[in-house]
Amino acid sequence: MGSKKLLNEFPSKNWATSGLGSVLRRTDATASVDRKVGSGRPRSARTSVNQHHKGRRAQLEKKMPPAPIKVHGELSKSQGLQEVPL
Repeated sequence: MGSKKLLNEFPSKNWATSGLGSVLRRTDATASVDRKVGSGRPRSARTSVNQHHKGRRAQLEKKMPPAPIKVHGELSKSQGLQEVPL
């Protein structure tokens, strides 16, 4: 069955002819519509090791004192710069 015939059979679906054709070619070649193993984005962001490091980093940041906020005048004084009036 071709992609045009399927599109005519299911008019309520908003399928693209090219997308449906590629799915049909894949099923003809492999008898499956599953992804190839290893294709796509790696799912390593939520591993237990990364979660441990994320929690440890949050603990360390809580223990650190906040960085001092310097005003423009303080910056110029600490760096030995003089303010020049315009």
